[in-house]
Amino acid sequence: MAAPNYTSLVVGPIMIISSLKNWIPKVRTAFGSHSHCHFNMYKINDIVLVKSSAAPAMPPFKVKLLERIKRDTSFDPIYIIWRTKLTSRREADRMRKEWGIPFKFPNEVETFVYETNIIKLIKTDG
Repeated sequence: MAAPNYTSLVVGPIMIISSLKNWIPKVRTAFGSHSHCHFNMYKINDIVLVKSSAAPAMPPFKVKLLERIKRDTSFDPIYIIWRTKLTSRREADRMRKEWGIPFKFPNEVETFVYETNIIKLIKTDG
């Protein structure tokens, strides 16, 4: 079974494109089907390391998770988007200078990422 491809999502100053390379087949539970085995693994205020699917050569960067947005449409599988903000001035400066993304620390550092682009949990809030 081939993994579905999402086209693109343009939000704020960055375009995120997800190819879902790490797609996991749906898991049936008593509560219905979920597209991730690690359903609800991340929590608000967690710090995570993410990869950019729009620029695969960009080094991973850390963000703080602010809001979980679950998209459940009739024409796409369920997917999770997180509203996030960069946690490091150095990373914001590097992204602006090397990649042309107009982040300015500390106020203009919000973006959105797909949960499938999260590489690992760095620090949990709870």
